[in-house]
Amino acid sequence: MSPVAARTTGIPAAHLGDPRRGTVRNCTLKGWIADPTQGLWHGEAVQLDLPASGNTWGGASDLTPCTDIPLSGNVCDTSGSQPGWGQFTGSHTSDPAHPHTGVRIQGNTVRNTRWDGIGTVTLAGVRRTSTGAICALIEMP
Repeated sequence: MSPVAARTTGIPAAHLGDPRRGTVRNCTLKGWIADPTQGLWHGEAVQLDLPASGNTWGGASDLTPCTDIPLSGNVCDTSGSQPGWGQFTGSHTSDPAHPHTGVRIQGNTVRNTRWDGIGTVTLAGVRRTSTGAICALIEMP
């Protein structure tokens, strides 16, 4: 996914449910209309998820994790007419036996999220390197 301007109602701009070698790069993810029936944690701009029973509308519900997913150069903020996302990244399902691997969150600008900046769960091999911060900037009100 590369460059897009996204404004959605109650759903992620990018939903990655078990891809291998997916990329979200140089996207402008601005403004989010919250679903009044869900908490603010529900509103992630980029969702990394496991396909499980109850959340899979295509393919197998086999808990396949995301693998080798760079998220870089993105801007996540308000749109001017809509408030910010609940969080830049998030997950709705997790399983400790099926962690996401190779997820690299670097060089993004995240402002005005209403819950967290990064909320993806069950990641393996998370490390911070001297060559890149997780995000270039995270600002929350």
